[in-house]
Amino acid sequence: MKKIGAITVGQAPRVDVTPDIEPLLRGITLVQRGALDGMTKEELKAIEPEEGDYVLVSRLKDGTSVKMAEKHILPRIQKIITELNEEGMEAILMLCTGQFPHFESKVPLFYPQVLLQYFAEAVIGEKTLGVLTPDESQFPQSIQRWKKME
Repeated sequence: MKKIGAITVGQAPRVDVTPDIEPLLRGITLVQRGALDGMTKEELKAIEPEEGDYVLVSRLKDGTSVKMAEKHILPRIQKIITELNEEGMEAILMLCTGQFPHFESKVPLFYPQVLLQYFAEAVIGEKTLGVLTPDESQFPQSIQRWKKME
């Protein structure tokens, strides 16, 4: 059976997202991993964003929300990508719309933000785009990310 990896910047499983994805993957197993899997409350506190950090917001297993500085998460994501490659995934999907640097992967790596931007540009045309963000601290980075659609 074919397998696709799914990485969240929070904790897996993402029961709020994957029920919408899994029916589209007939015959494909979705293998979920989270960058915060196994972290304690103290460890989560240590990765909270500071002034000027690129802020990511995600979900913990218990359904609560957590904010983190991207700089602390990137090495954890690369480690998961490497592990998923070694486990024979056909592709890997990031379950986050943040902007990420290039990660090393032997299989295709899909970033929703890139797909969303191309889709929005094709559909919106000259109309105004409204953007929602999970947290107020993400406003500046959302404006920067989407302003090319002005």
